[in-house]
Amino acid sequence: MITIEYLSKLTDFLLLNAYSVSSTGLYNGKAGMSLCLFEVACATEDEQLEEHAFELLQEALLSKNADIDFENGLSGIGFVFRYLIDKKFIEADFEEMFGEQTQKILDGLATRKPESLQLLNSIKMIYFLSDLNSAKPNVKLCEAIRSIFEAVELYLSIQFSDFKTINYRNNKQDVMALFEDYLRLVSYARYTDFPPSLLTVYAELYRQGRIASSLIVAYYLDKICSYNSISEFNDVINNNRSYGLKNCKLELLSLHQCAELYQLLKTNYEVDHKIMDAFEMALFGKEGSDFEQSILKRIPKNTFLAGYGEGVARLLMLSTNLAAPLC
Repeated sequence: MITIEYLSKLTDFLLLNAYSVSSTGLYNGKAGMSLCLFEVACATEDEQLEEHAFELLQEALLSKNADIDFENGLSGIGFVFRYLIDKKFIEADFEEMFGEQTQKILDGLATRKPESLQLLNSIKMIYFLSDLNSAKPNVKLCEAIRSIFEAVELYLSIQFSDFKTINYRNNKQDVMALFEDYLRLVSYARYTDFPPSLLTVYAELYRQGRIASSLIVAYYLDKICSYNSISEFNDVINNNRSYGLKNCKLELLSLHQCAELYQLLKTNYEVDHKIMDAFEMALFGKEGSDFEQSILKRIPKNTFLAGYGEGVARLLMLSTNLAAPLC
């Protein structure tokens, strides 16, 4: 996918930014860069790089971060910490070192009202909460996970019911992006208490041609239906899979979107090599070309270029471990 020379360039770029950034979170800070550098160090057997990764992790863990959210707060840092322990990159007692922060996260979530936008935007915290609950089931964790899912389900149900309205004012793309996140998290957490009616309403809208096809929806809806023995959406899954890829406009995808689709196609589907070549060209550029520019043009404006959320760290993760979490 990527040459050693290019990998080295990206790693150097990450290191140049790693110690100057003040944020300690996952998407735009030291926790995300630490996660990426551990993966690169493992793939290249670079002990010095591993030391840099460990230093960044320590700074993230010792920070006085008051934010509890996933993208830039404590739950994202906790997610990285658990991942590194689980994959044996480090040896540590999670509860001893992060137990206080975990309680702070749960206490903060408990204050968010069911109908609040704040709880709705907490959806990605489920990555962290479900990992904790899988390792050691806990009633409070289950309640926290359920509260977030129910807030998102209520919002999506209202939005889908209004899609047929001529005067619908919200951005349908934003609603569908949230629906994709919802499906990702239901699948990731193996959550079985979702309301089937939500999927039914979505399927009806899709069959009526009111919603565009999405390969992401096809993949996660298929997984959810498989482990819940649901077969009534097979046509929706198959059509999303078929037309979602055809509708994909590579030139319009951000690095984040391109990386996720590439990972999904590479690890789950048999796709024409010309399509995969196009994705690799979009992500990694052409040998001898202006590699940096081909990457930078896919990173949204006003985004941290080195970050895991939308930047170079995410591409490095993809380059060294196709099974790495691109959440």
